[in-house]
Parts: sequence; C-alpha cells; structure tokens
Amino acid sequence: MGRIQELLAADESNTRVTPELIRMLHPWALAAFDDAACLFRLLYRTLGDWPAERALDPRLHQMAESNGLSDDQLIALLKAGQAARVEGAAEAWAKVWTFRLVKYPVLACQRYWSYGATELVRLRHTATLGYLRLEAESMALVALFLQDDALAHRWASITKENAHQFFRDTQPRVKAVLKQFDLNNTYDIASGSSQHVRMAGLVRSMMSSKPGQLSLPDQEFNIDDPYSFHLGIAHFHRIQSRIFSALGSAIPDARTAEWVEQEAAFANNAAALWKVLEQRYAKDIQEEDLDDPV
Repeated sequence: MGRIQELLAADESNTRVTPELIRMLHPWALAAFDDAACLFRLLYRTLGDWPAERALDPRLHQMAESNGLSDDQLIALLKAGQAARVEGAAEAWAKVWTFRLVKYPVLACQRYWSYGATELVRLRHTATLGYLRLEAESMALVALFLQDDALAHRWASITKENAHQFFRDTQPRVKAVLKQFDLNNTYDIASGSSQHVRMAGLVRSMMSSKPGQLSLPDQEFNIDDPYSFHLGIAHFHRIQSRIFSALGSAIPDARTAEWVEQEAAFANNAAALWKVLEQRYAKDIQEEDLDDPV
C-alpha cells in the first residue's frame, strides 16, 4: 500500500492549495461548485414530489373507480398484465414506472458531477473528462426515457447478455440528444482521452525525464504553466451549464422560478468564465489552433 499511500498523501496536500489555484482564474470558478450543488438540490426537491408523477395517482384511481375496482385490485391486474379492459391503465402504469426509473440517471448525473469535481481538485483533469462523458450520457437517458417508456423499462432489465445490444440500439439516439444540447463533442473528446488508452489522455502529464528514467506524474498540473488546468476548470463549468440546461428541458417541472433564475445565472457565469480564459490565455489557445479548446 506504500505507493497508494503516497498518492493519497499527495491528494491531501494538493487539495489544500487547489482552491486558490482555481480562484486564480476567477473567483466564480471556485464558487461554481457550490452553485452547481444547489441546482442539483433543487432538481432533487422537484423529483421528490414530482407534479407529473403525482398526477398519475388520481388518474389511476378514476380508472379503477370507473371499472368497479379498488385501487389495489387495479394494481394487481396491472402487475399481472391483465388490465387490458381498463382503457389507458397500462399506459399510465408504464409511465408511473418510467417516472420512478428516470430518477436513477438523474442521480447518476449528480454523482458523476461530484466525482468529476473531486478529480479536478485533485489535479486529475483527464479523469474529470470521463465523468463529464458519463454525466452527459446520463442526461441523454433521462431525455430518452421520458419519451419512451419501453426504453426505460428495457434499461432497468439490462443483463450481461443483452448489454451490448442495448448499447448498439440506443447509441444513435443518445448521440442525437447530445448533439441537440451541444454535448456531442464532450462525449467524443472524453472517449478519446479518458475512456480509452490514447496519447491525448497522457500528454497533459508528460514531463521530461533523466536518461534511463520514466516519469508520468499522477497530477496534471504544471506550476509554470497553469493554462491546461484552468482550461479544464472553465471547460468543466461550461459543459455543466449545458447539462443543466438539458435537464431543465427534459424535465419541465424542474423549471421552477428558483431553478430558472439560478440556472440562468450559472450559464451566464460559465460563459463569462470562458471569456476570461480566452483573454488570459489567447496565445495558448491560438497555438492549439482550436475554435473550442478542451
């Protein structure tokens, strides 16, 4: 465990100073983590008492009553697949389960955001890209599940044997959602730098070694050139603003007055932070010859 203890000790040391390194780009670059956490709390609050989900209970009750059934009797028929005579009941029941299932990829969004943020503070930008990819994919599943009850139920039943087929069947639809919200490049970039073993995932940490020595530091930060790190910070918040926008679009009930105000502020601040990056590191960005560097 000696090598692992060294890594953990480095993390402990680095996380004491990285908040200031982040603040060096702009004060909001650090405050953004709390702002994002607040938006996730608002989303959780909505889904904990989801108006669209709650509205299905009286609908099912009315269907039961109109057919001389109690609520429990109708549910028993639905679970047994024997409610065909109750018009609309099967569709409403499927939607009940979709609303329950869709909360899981929403929870995954928050988890992958927090994992990505943690890796940034640990100075591991490449790992963060991978978590952004997973978060973007989770958002796309939220949107697709709310459009297609059968897809949500199929996802919940994935096994080792059918997982690859599910991926092949849904990948074009996932990518279409990502493109709609300008997240397709994020997905592809992470695939090339964080999800597979490629030079793009290693080059940020490369450093010159003495003859006969190999060195690939665990942390992706150069004290003499903070551009790459600050780029990672600005990119992380910029992409997060797009994911919040997409979640609000997919889940209209999430767009309470409080959410709309805070989500707009986050998006504006993320855009302004990107402008700060472009102005401060104009030469670096020009040398990379990229319109939208990440």
